Amino acid sequence: MIRASFDPALLGACGTKGSIVAYFATFEKKRIEEMAGFSAKYRKRLEALLERFVDPLDIVRESVYHVGFAGSFSLKAVAPALLGDSLSYEGLNVADGGAAQRAFTELIAETTSELRRNELKRDLLLYCEQDTRAMVETVKWLQSIDQEPS
Repeated sequence: MIRASFDPALLGACGTKGSIVAYFATFEKKRIEEMAGFSAKYRKRLEALLERFVDPLDIVRESVYHVGFAGSFSLKAVAPALLGDSLSYEGLNVADGGAAQRAFTELIAETTSELRRNELKRDLLLYCEQDTRAMVETVKWLQSIDQEPS
């Protein structure tokens, strides 16, 4: 049920042209490959997304270091270190990818109450919003330092 509506929604959101920016794109690309394996109808269109990915992690890993990373290049370490605590995930009920996966699994379970589903949806949306904000602001920061005179 969910997959039947998710594949066309994802394809519609991504369109057919332009870059798809994803921090740690390897993970996202693997999920799309898995989706393509389950969907004969959308396989070619899903696979076409793969070549469009751009990963800011590659640039950060090669060119940027901050003591606040504490040895990690994850977005959860990089964004707050470079851009401040407003991009921290602290205080969110869903604060990392593992928690997001668990929340989604609970969300789609038939036994989950409507009240709990609403809580999970809210928590997942807040996490996704913070993740998107952190990535966008990190990319803007990378662009700004690229524009600085040498």
